[in-house]
Amino acid sequence: AGEAPSIVANDRSGDVVTGFRPVLQIYELEVVRATDAMKWLQSLFGRDITIETDEGRNALMIRGRPVSVRQAIDALKVFDTPGMRGRVSAKLEPAFIPAAELTDRLVEALVAQGY
Repeated sequence: AGEAPSIVANDRSGDVVTGFRPVLQIYELEVVRATDAMKWLQSLFGRDITIETDEGRNALMIRGRPVSVRQAIDALKVFDTPGMRGRVSAKLEPAFIPAAELTDRLVEALVAQGY
């Protein structure tokens, strides 16, 4: 806490140093827009990482623990593909029951159907 992050060069391989010191990595996107990718990562990682966009370079600045930053870079490798161009995402919350209960009910229904 309060320690300056270790800055990782813009390496497309996504290799992040190990340790406990926070890491700041800049990741340039090739296909998807930085604003879209930022929303996806925030949905996946919540407060484990902080993300800022550099729209001029279509890049993300990702800061957090090395393991979290590495996982975010791995996710970006999946998202930043031609198949994701122009796609949008939405986070859906169940209206009548908590998500955990909905998950349990879906598992029960799928098991009953033989899946």
